[in-house]
Amino acid sequence: MKKLFAITLSALISLPAQAGFWDSLFGGGSKTEPTPTTNNAPTPVVNNTVTPAPSTSRIETGLQLLPLLTQSLGVDGTQASGGMGSVLQAAQTLMANNEFAAITKAIPGAETMMKAAPVVKEVTGGGGMMQNAMTMASKYSPEAKAGADLVSQFKTLGMGADMIPKFTEVGSSYLQRSGHPELGMLLSSVLSGAM
Repeated sequence: MKKLFAITLSALISLPAQAGFWDSLFGGGSKTEPTPTTNNAPTPVVNNTVTPAPSTSRIETGLQLLPLLTQSLGVDGTQASGGMGSVLQAAQTLMANNEFAAITKAIPGAETMMKAAPVVKEVTGGGGMMQNAMTMASKYSPEAKAGADLVSQFKTLGMGADMIPKFTEVGSSYLQRSGHPELGMLLSSVLSGAM
């Protein structure tokens, strides 16, 4: 009897040390094992769902060029869409088709903005010396024609020629910030000859 008591007492004393062994025998191990798995599992899931969120919202909002124009330049929505559309039309006349296609792909709603641009009015004499000079130059230079058209379009929108480089700068900056730095530089350089 003393021997049986000594074995039982020895087994009970070593029970905490052999917890893994006893748990595996009696199924107690399944109660403690899920805790680390549960604690480790959400971390990758949370990281996976958090990481794409900024790019998803960035794609959906397209960094919102028109609000960027209205806020940074103090223009209204009609001026923002018509002015940027005019800038894009000028860029289209001065760029290779594939370059311009890349820009319109990078700016959500580019086609809509271009449709919002005022129709260019043909200028015929009587507009002052500077305007007459621009009209003459536009017959010989695509850059001068694009510049003259931009001035006319911006005037129709109630803005001066001084706003053209500002729109170009915001458009270029927008492209750079949305992950297309080369397109931003291209837009800026192509239109620099028209301003």
